[in-house]
Amino acid sequence: MQQYQIYVGQSIRGAKQFFDVNGIVVATVRESDAMHQLEASIAVLDATGTEQGTRTRETRGEVQRRLQLEQLLVRKFVTPLSKFARAQLVGEADYAALTPSAGKLHGERLVQTARSMVAAAAPYAEKLTAAKFPQDFLAQFGKATDAVRESIDTKKEKKMLQAGATKQIATALRNGRAAIATLDSLVSHVILGNERLEREWRAAKRITRSSGRGAAAAIANATGTPVVSQEVKKEAA
Repeated sequence: MQQYQIYVGQSIRGAKQFFDVNGIVVATVRESDAMHQLEASIAVLDATGTEQGTRTRETRGEVQRRLQLEQLLVRKFVTPLSKFARAQLVGEADYAALTPSAGKLHGERLVQTARSMVAAAAPYAEKLTAAKFPQDFLAQFGKATDAVRESIDTKKEKKMLQAGATKQIATALRNGRAAIATLDSLVSHVILGNERLEREWRAAKRITRSSGRGAAAAIANATGTPVVSQEVKKEAA
């Protein structure tokens, strides 16, 4: 979960804690639709926050795995075949396809280049075997290429699921803050004149964050609430 989302989530949980602690005083408010909306938002945050964290870790892990697979593909197959072609296949029709520059090969470009090399090297399989490359060298080359392709696709899938979880969290945060806005109108009526509860409620519903207009703008964008400066909040408290 992103930092600004954590701040907003804390405010939503803080509001819920206020009702848990002061249930008797605000009993009627606890039965409102807005309260049910607040609780539903927290339930989504609990479930989806865990999913988002899992997807983030999985994506990072897949990136590292792909880098290892790419390194293996380049060092064990692309570079050796390219060196062989430069030594033994100068002037052949497929020479250019067999001698790519490995400096910028990664991701999709690496997969496409590797597949082109396997296809271009097929007519020279006997020469590769005669040079003491493994008989299944090109088959191994193809499998290593497919492994990189699969890793790229896996990362895309995990990023998609991560984005979905992030979107769901953002929606839950907006719903939670909207519920707080409605609850605020109800609570303000019930606790009017009780200075302690009024102060506690202001503290509970507040979005506490690090200073900086960038963070404030991010929170406002996520929740649909206006940016309120720390100075104004201090005065309100």
